[in-house]
Amino acid sequence: MRILSRVFRGKFIDLLKQARSRGKLIGAEDDRTFHRLLDASVKHDWVVYARRPFGGPEQVLKYLARYTHRIAISNRRLVSVDDQSVSFRWKDYAHHNRPRTMTLDGAEFLRRFLIHAVPRASCASVTSACWPTVCAHRTWPFADN
Repeated sequence: MRILSRVFRGKFIDLLKQARSRGKLIGAEDDRTFHRLLDASVKHDWVVYARRPFGGPEQVLKYLARYTHRIAISNRRLVSVDDQSVSFRWKDYAHHNRPRTMTLDGAEFLRRFLIHAVPRASCASVTSACWPTVCAHRTWPFADN
């Protein structure tokens, strides 16, 4: 896992450098701040968790095929949308798949929706493992909070 950790860290830092050179990073505009953040990020080993798939490679491919060719929420599940909120249908698996309706404010709906969006220039395995955590981490130094 140590090699995978170093490869992921290297790719992630390279993408950060590319984003900064294109002016896409917020909060790290000056060289000193950016290099301080990079130095801090490489001082520690990154934890990458991976284990053998339970069902073998065929099972992993079936799972990824379903995941990569679906959208986060279909139009038929949307009940209503207004300037403040979004209402949608969902299955309550804890209560025998009972259909329910949830209403969220627009920002929270978008946050949850984007957790399932694959960022450009990333692969599905990296995204499914790390991107939702990074998105939900409100103190991430490059986020525009």
